[in-house]
Amino acid sequence: MELVAETSTHLEDIQPIWDFQAPYTKRSAAIQRLRGGITTEEKRALYGYLATYSAEDETQIGHVLKNNVMSALVAQHPTLPDLAPQLVAISANPGLHVVIRDYAVQHCVVLYEELNQIPEAQVSRRHLRDGLYQALTETNNSLAGTALLGMSRLSLEDADFDRGRIQRAALKCATDSRTGELARITALQVCAQMGLETALPVCVSLAEGTGDAPLRLSAIAALGQLGGAEAVPLLTHILAEKNDRFHPAATRALKRLQERLTAAIPANQRSPSYP
Repeated sequence: MELVAETSTHLEDIQPIWDFQAPYTKRSAAIQRLRGGITTEEKRALYGYLATYSAEDETQIGHVLKNNVMSALVAQHPTLPDLAPQLVAISANPGLHVVIRDYAVQHCVVLYEELNQIPEAQVSRRHLRDGLYQALTETNNSLAGTALLGMSRLSLEDADFDRGRIQRAALKCATDSRTGELARITALQVCAQMGLETALPVCVSLAEGTGDAPLRLSAIAALGQLGGAEAVPLLTHILAEKNDRFHPAATRALKRLQERLTAAIPANQRSPSYP
């Protein structure tokens, strides 16, 4: 990819960022220079770098560099007025690596929080909301889960995010076996955070199953937040398996569940065994 400066006298300072032959330290140092502000030409070049696929995008270095560039752009003050559509376009582009698209979704959430402090940024916020809702439809990779996580948090303070719609999307991702593993793992946690007891049956099923380990771990953790007394025997059984992979998660879930059950009992009705 060739990016050509127009009139900027500063573009040469950040050109190492997209110089795939330059050492990582030099490229990283160039990203740090973005914190001091950027010109229009630099911004255009950086947008082009982020939106253009390269073989490096398949590597961890490529992921880190592009994530750091997005972070630097979101941190610009004043906020870049055209950054919102750029991030949404990256997140929605199937021609880009899914990890980089996922980072773009995360930065959409961060940028939305930044723009909440700017009343005149309504158009950008709407663009970001639309982009996040669109990301919910990509359940075959990590995007839907990442969007759910961010939107569930944003919905706590922003009524423009339909909390009921987010809950329905989380429940659908969590319960649909066709959902990709990464999105489903996150959806289980979002269901737990949002207190969706309708997700409890699938949490129990996955927690007691012998299927995919990461999915089972997520379900076990969710039981600690959603389960009732009926989940205690299951978590106790998992502990009895003495499986080093599941034991810590089951221990934390059981402790959290017992704390919730205890808190639900009026103090004057607790037995001596309760704290």
